Amino acid sequence: MEFLTFHIVNYKGIKDSSFSLGVAGFSDICTLIGLNESGKTTILEAIHTFYSSFIPSKYLDDTPKEAEILDAYNFIPRSEISNFNGDCSISVDISYKRSDLQELINLASELDYIVQIPREKIMNISVNFSYKSSQFDEKTRIVAPKGILVKKRRAKKWTPIYDVKPLWLALEKCLITNLPEIIYYPDFAFNFPHRIYLEEYAGESIESRFYRNFIQDVLDSFDGDYKIEDHILVRVKDKSGQMTAALRQTIRKLEHGIRDLVFKSEFSVFETDNINIDLGVPLHDTDNNAYYIELKIDQDGEFYSVEERSRGFRWFFSFILLTQFRAHRILGKYPVFLIDEPASNLHPSAQTKLLKAFEDIGKYYRGSVVYSTHSHYLINPLWLENSYIVINESISYNDFIYSKDDSGGIKIYKYRTFVNDFPSKTDYFQPVLDVLQYTPSKLDKIPDSLIVEGKSDFFILKKISEQLGYDLNIIPALGSGAMEAILSLYMGWGKKYVTLFDDDEEGIKQIKRYIKLGVPASRVITFKNIDSSFSGYEIENFLDEEFFIGAKLDKSANKKDIANAVYRICSSGKKIPLSPKMTSNFVLIFDHIKSLL
Repeated sequence: MEFLTFHIVNYKGIKDSSFSLGVAGFSDICTLIGLNESGKTTILEAIHTFYSSFIPSKYLDDTPKEAEILDAYNFIPRSEISNFNGDCSISVDISYKRSDLQELINLASELDYIVQIPREKIMNISVNFSYKSSQFDEKTRIVAPKGILVKKRRAKKWTPIYDVKPLWLALEKCLITNLPEIIYYPDFAFNFPHRIYLEEYAGESIESRFYRNFIQDVLDSFDGDYKIEDHILVRVKDKSGQMTAALRQTIRKLEHGIRDLVFKSEFSVFETDNINIDLGVPLHDTDNNAYYIELKIDQDGEFYSVEERSRGFRWFFSFILLTQFRAHRILGKYPVFLIDEPASNLHPSAQTKLLKAFEDIGKYYRGSVVYSTHSHYLINPLWLENSYIVINESISYNDFIYSKDDSGGIKIYKYRTFVNDFPSKTDYFQPVLDVLQYTPSKLDKIPDSLIVEGKSDFFILKKISEQLGYDLNIIPALGSGAMEAILSLYMGWGKKYVTLFDDDEEGIKQIKRYIKLGVPASRVITFKNIDSSFSGYEIENFLDEEFFIGAKLDKSANKKDIANAVYRICSSGKKIPLSPKMTSNFVLIFDHIKSLL
């Protein structure tokens, strides 16, 4: 199963907004871009609220009913908090495969039923919180199966699945079993604690529970079904001393597991040797009557607590631990990682490293990363197709005074839609403009363009297009393998473009690479895509004898010589010699390019 589109209604400052986790052919990394107080955190909290309400999570939501009611009160729209009568709703469309419903299909067969699953395998799940006079009333879960029908094997009439209770319950169980896990990392998650408590105690904080579950995540990564209670607490409380060796071995496994992932795995961003993790032995806190461990860094025999290291070290240490061990158990289940304002206070180079870490998570775990930021160092232009601008229309950012008009609230816009619709509101997408090194005043003046490999292609195509009466904006790149910047710009601006490569081994290789980076396949073509007779063609293959004679070149001239010759022709105001065949071929090329722009 995969999450597609979330729809949020009446949740805190969000009145009615939707956004999708991914766009076909583009990155599975979703960036929420906005100023402080714009509502980015609210969006992440809404997604987390949906998941923890539909599938109670052991990580942050093992709270009593009273706390749940208090949280629900905090969901009420801010502009209606005095007397809200209605629903707060968070829903999502999910796609699924027939195999995801196998348990349902098996039960139906046992009960002599047949299940009809539609061709478009999408269903909607929603969690609603109802209120009367701003008091929380009830929480309901609604599943809309969209076309899943059942009938008795010999019956003629199909009926909606919710009319057959055993099968309906089986469907819900399939959802709970196969729904991708949503993993939320709030700000506090990256402030590594001095103590990690191994058992509950009175008045324990959410942070304490969060990090205890992290220790269990590490244990889950080992074979053997290790548990904190059975393999650590029981042993440390044993007074006979017979379990000391077993306890030490378990602690050693924890130390090695953390060390190997943080400092030696492919996910590590640290460049250091002779470093180990030391957990010591569990200690007893008499005030809280609970055991805890202290994690220390052992580097060349010197011991440091995590909080004694640099801010960048602390952040990345926590980030790698929390993302990788948590994700270990859900490999292949398309998880969604929600990360709020990651590394925003770190050095720019550290923020840049984080983008690579996000990409690695998405590739390795086949999941999605949704993160919020207002830092241009944390924006990858190649991900802009799946980026959103978040604004809070209740706030004036010029003077930071709340507006008297509360009708606006938090709005979510696709990046390029927002830029096209609100070109004057540069404050909101300034981080993107910064990373693109772009002048805002020119935002709406960028022409649709043909991008070519280099200056040789540029001079030839530009001059001949002008001679033949074609008005084309042509941009030369610095080679077929160095187009990321210009492609990122055009994707970010939402302008039309097409990139033309030689139909040789290198050109085809680079096209495949750009497509993997998120560039639409329709935007990167070779000459062969224009006409099959151009298979294997480079720009020089279109130049015939008449050209070489007119340009005073030998037919063996290389690209540089040809480019210089064409440049001289352009500078002199002369025309490039065109034979009928050259003219016909270039007309075919330019007509095709114009059709794509």
